[in-house]
Amino acid sequence: MNIGNIGPLESLGSRMAERLRELAGSDSGDSGDGTSRVQEPDQVDLSDAGRALADRARTGEGEELTEERAAEIRERIDDGVYDSPEVVEETARQLLESGDLEQE
Repeated sequence: MNIGNIGPLESLGSRMAERLRELAGSDSGDSGDGTSRVQEPDQVDLSDAGRALADRARTGEGEELTEERAAEIRERIDDGVYDSPEVVEETARQLLESGDLEQE
């Protein structure tokens, strides 16, 4: 069967299929300049420290932060208690010793 100047339906179907393949190719890495790029699957890598933190959060281990303790910490921050070099150094030392941070 011919439709106007389009030609036979069989030809139309194959041209449509070809165009769909072209469009799918452009979405999956065809850069349009004759080269193609490969899309890598998403991946997440957790460090040992990250796994330890997740385990602690999952099991509920560690110190709980009460409303009273949070208010006390906020007040100390507002008062500038944590702004001294000694406090910054001690906090950094404790973080490094805890294993929660990776050293590069």
